[in-house]
Amino acid sequence: GKQNPNAPVSVRHRLEAIHGKQDTKAIEAAWSHLGDSDLNVRWAARTAIEHQPVATWADKALNETDSAQQVEALMALARCSGVCPLHRKADAPPVDTAMRDKLLATLLKLDLAKLPTAQQLTALRTIEIVLNRFDGCDDTQRQQLIAKLDPLFPAATFEQNWLLCETLVYLQSPTAAAKGM
Repeated sequence: GKQNPNAPVSVRHRLEAIHGKQDTKAIEAAWSHLGDSDLNVRWAARTAIEHQPVATWADKALNETDSAQQVEALMALARCSGVCPLHRKADAPPVDTAMRDKLLATLLKLDLAKLPTAQQLTALRTIEIVLNRFDGCDDTQRQQLIAKLDPLFPAATFEQNWLLCETLVYLQSPTAAAKGM
């Protein structure tokens, strides 16, 4: 029989066909799949969007109101607009602190405690990516992040605890060491 065109594997293959190509329709085609319940479909959608010029979708990511779509879009934005310090060339432009500030402000607005686990993990990982690729944050942002993340730790799952502990230690949260033990 024919495969269901809405089956996760079919959707993923359509999204993967966009990878590596700049296409004005790609963002529209992939965006709704950022919130898919299937992890592989979400990753394929995010990758398709990451291959498009950031300027064409950055504001959409920052202003998305669907939290499932937004956490993936913010991860894409952090990955595309920040530069991993290990791969940064000596003559690279300075870190885009304006983009860092927009990303952190948007992430801080999320009600992490109310997000389903998968979305919370994506948001936590995105915070780590922002801190890594944008050379940390300023002291006000550090205090805001600690205030936001500290009440969530300890969490229900190993993965949540791992990300929360790692991030809170990086931010030098005064409670991280005791809670981590």
